[in-house]
Amino acid sequence: MESVSVSAKGQLVIPKALRQRVGLEDGGRVVVRVDQGHIILEPVPAEGSVWRKWRGALKGARALAELSAEHQAEVAADAKGS
Repeated sequence: MESVSVSAKGQLVIPKALRQRVGLEDGGRVVVRVDQGHIILEPVPAEGSVWRKWRGALKGARALAELSAEHQAEVAADAKGS
């Protein structure tokens, strides 16, 4: 069990090992409730967390244009082959 301090603003820092254990990432949200005099923090799954790992995969202003041109070339090649 770990002990943390509460700041004058009511803030506390959840130790990194605990955040990692429950999958709580930077900017993540938690539900806070009281149960029989205990404060319970429950991580809220991030919206779009499935896609988060792909963030930045298509960097650059031209990535979409390049992919679109490649797709159009493939469609044209398929049309010629039919």
